[in-house]
Amino acid sequence: MKRGWYMMKQRTGRVLGILCAGCMAVSGAVCAMPAAAVDGFDPETAVFGIHAEGKCGDNVTWSLDEETGTLTISGTGDMKMTDRELLLGLMPLADSVTSIVIGEGVTGICDVAFANYENLTSVSLPESLKTIGRDAFRCCKQLAELTIPEGVEDIGVYAFLATPWLEQQKETESLVIAGKVLICCGNGSIGEPLTEAEYHVIAGDDSYYYDGQLYQLTIPDGVKTIASEAFTGYWGMVKLTIPEGVEKIGSNAFSGCYNLQQVSLPDSLREVGSLAFNAAGLGNDFDIPESVWLIARDAFRATAWLEQKQATEPFVIINGILIAAGTAKTGEVVIPDGVEKIGPYAFCQCEEITSVVMPDSVTEIGEGAFAGCTQLASVHFPAGLESVSRDAFYGCTALAAVDLPEGVRTVGDSAFCGCTALTELDLPALLEEIGSRAFAECPSLTEVDFPEALKYIGEGAFSEDGLLSVVLPEGLESLGVYAFSENGQLGDITIPEGLLDIGAGAFDETLWQSHHLDTDMFVILNDVLMRGGTEAIGEIAVPAGVREIADDAFRDCTELLKVLIPDTVTKIGDGAFENSGLTEVLIPASVTELGIGAFAYCTDLTAVTLPDDLKTIGTSAFYGCQNLENIIVPSGVTEIADNAFAACSKLTLCGEAGSCAESYAKEHRIPFRVLDADPTGDVNCSGNVDVSDAVLLARYLVSDSGAVISGQGLANADCDKNGWRDDADLTMILQYIAKKITF
Repeated sequence: MKRGWYMMKQRTGRVLGILCAGCMAVSGAVCAMPAAAVDGFDPETAVFGIHAEGKCGDNVTWSLDEETGTLTISGTGDMKMTDRELLLGLMPLADSVTSIVIGEGVTGICDVAFANYENLTSVSLPESLKTIGRDAFRCCKQLAELTIPEGVEDIGVYAFLATPWLEQQKETESLVIAGKVLICCGNGSIGEPLTEAEYHVIAGDDSYYYDGQLYQLTIPDGVKTIASEAFTGYWGMVKLTIPEGVEKIGSNAFSGCYNLQQVSLPDSLREVGSLAFNAAGLGNDFDIPESVWLIARDAFRATAWLEQKQATEPFVIINGILIAAGTAKTGEVVIPDGVEKIGPYAFCQCEEITSVVMPDSVTEIGEGAFAGCTQLASVHFPAGLESVSRDAFYGCTALAAVDLPEGVRTVGDSAFCGCTALTELDLPALLEEIGSRAFAECPSLTEVDFPEALKYIGEGAFSEDGLLSVVLPEGLESLGVYAFSENGQLGDITIPEGLLDIGAGAFDETLWQSHHLDTDMFVILNDVLMRGGTEAIGEIAVPAGVREIADDAFRDCTELLKVLIPDTVTKIGDGAFENSGLTEVLIPASVTELGIGAFAYCTDLTAVTLPDDLKTIGTSAFYGCQNLENIIVPSGVTEIADNAFAACSKLTLCGEAGSCAESYAKEHRIPFRVLDADPTGDVNCSGNVDVSDAVLLARYLVSDSGAVISGQGLANADCDKNGWRDDADLTMILQYIAKKITF
């Protein structure tokens, strides 16, 4: 089980290492910013670039007024951002924002959206808002005043942790309620004390009475959601009444309330979160209303109620959800009719189960439902099955065959990962999505017939298998990074011409790619240059027609000195030339996207020519290019990421007076030179084009060791803008001097 390996493989280069480390840091220490000290990055200098605007949802955008420090969120629907998008978009704004205005129409704030905005003092929320995500305003240490609209129905855990607003609410209120959400307890007086007689009626005469420390609580009317961890560890709670109207109980909401023995749940309740009543004192008389349709992982773990059912019943089934195995967890397990869902981790690590038969009423197999069932050799999948959740059969090392019924549309992440005995896999005709590592680490699996309906194959979905050949369907739209990597005998691959989204390393460490790397200069799939081969050394020209240079394509190609990129290329991927031996590069005007750290750590790079139409120089683009001396920044560039040229100790930026480049140079204390005219032909960077430039270039072309030309001079010498310095350029300089041509 190589989950750690896979997380490591996703870090495509040192620049992306920052992103992965940052994602893990997001939910770590209370007020920790994303980790940046990864493989040589200095957290003091390797900050993420600040952008003035961006997208944060299907129909939601953000914009920053740098003068006022106001961040505006506009649009309709929920904010939606991946960890990467947060790290490159909103997180770098933390020190710049003093106020946030979220416009009407926005319905949800995503997880971690504004965490650690330590200068934030004002937030305006719209009446349309319904949800506030986990950690959304965590550690906004100056946010003291806030009005949460009445329509807010759900607030994620730690959404306002370490904010003055929450601390003030806790000091003044016994229960902190915002909108329709009960967030947490306040000043300690949260319920009505129980007399000794009242307590013994509930707990029995032999129970010890903690004088003055036991109480009963009735949740106030109007609450719709009891937030995660709202009452965690409140051991003195004995009796709980939840009124009609409450629809959701969050994760760990009453975890550790070990004296909680009497609970009344309303018929309005729909969801019970993971570990919601973990280790509570629930007894045999506890009842769950029929309205509940979602019971998350271990919602009732370590309760007498659950343990009694597990000891006396074959299965614990609530409202059609099989939430836990009971006495039936050895040999053949036949699940009864009427069960609609196998709950999360219901049979996890039941190592003596050998076979499972599910009735056709089952539509969903929950997360980790049979994970670690190492003797499970056969599974009868029901005809009514619609989805197999992540980790559902993770590590079922005896499972030899999987025949999924026609109703299944998605297979979750790592659903069958580590099924080392799997030899037969029958995918349904209407399957549309295979999640990340869904069938990874299945070395006995040698062939798969992919259905025509398949649209998406996730990251590492079939990595470390035993596949011999792969024919991908014509309708496939996306192939994830490392999708078929480390299939050592995979020698025959058929890819549809219409597949445009091909992830980096999709076929790394396969026989097919090894053959191409050994014999070809490039590995190209559907006009995407995936990898540079062993012949990619010295000076090379990327073939015309290539539209994308993939992530890491030439990473660590230390013998690659120069590359000519054709004007068909529109994207240079993350870390594409990271740590290569490049000494100079001309980026054509066709390039519209320059990935994170595309040329990072190219320590021999001295000359770069940027396209005139370039608008943005992105995060870590030239990070650590220690010998990069001069770059002319086109006047059209309007945005340069903070760390685009970090650790470029010899760099002088060149551009027009009053340009974005000049402002950036001043802000980051980088030398700047104003270009008064077109520098073409100015080989010695003297400000003029004359005979001395022609002489210097002529000496350089015959490899005169005394003819030293700076990086900017080399860029200026490329008069015909073809990426090379040659006799044609020398001729053009002489013609210019003779006033026969102009630049």
